[in-house]
Order: sequence, then C-alpha cells, then structure tokens
Amino acid sequence: MTATVQRLSVDDAEAVRREVIELAAVCGRHNIAEAVQRAELVLEWNADRSKLDQDAWFAFHTWQAWLPRRWQGWLYAPGDGSSDAELQRRCHEGTEHRARS
Repeated sequence: MTATVQRLSVDDAEAVRREVIELAAVCGRHNIAEAVQRAELVLEWNADRSKLDQDAWFAFHTWQAWLPRRWQGWLYAPGDGSSDAELQRRCHEGTEHRARS
C-alpha cells in the first residue's frame, strides 16, 4: 500500500507528543505544545509520494487537511514542522525558521 493512516499506540503517541512539544518550545509556540498535550488521538500518516499519482496524492492531501480542520488539530511532519488546522505552517524545524506567536 502506498498510503496509510493508523492510530498510534500509547507509547508511540507519547513519543510523538514529546517531539512536537520540544519543537514548539524551540519556536516559542506554547499554544501548540498545550494543544498537543491535550490531544486524545494521535494518528500517523504514511505516504510514498513517488507511488501516488496526482489524483491519489490530491485525495490523500485533502483527507489529511480535513481531519485537523474538523477537530481543530495539528499536523506534524518530521523535518517539516507543525501546521495548524488551516494548514498554515506555524513552527518549522531548525532555528532559522522560528515562528512568531
């Protein structure tokens, strides 16, 4: 399968939360850290972009955008940073991309 979504185990979810919270702290975005700490559900998205045609990628991206909007959640992509429910990047990896509150 080239694209999957799964609910993370409790241990894996906590590891992801810690990673996002650390990034949010570096960016000075305590609202992201607080929201991620309160999150009841952590989903993991996996997609092999090289194997998705344009239509499949559009469908996957649309679904990926719908979930955070629906529940005012956050999207985190390792190496890319955190985005809010409107898919606006709010915190980037690396100090050269610090977000403003």
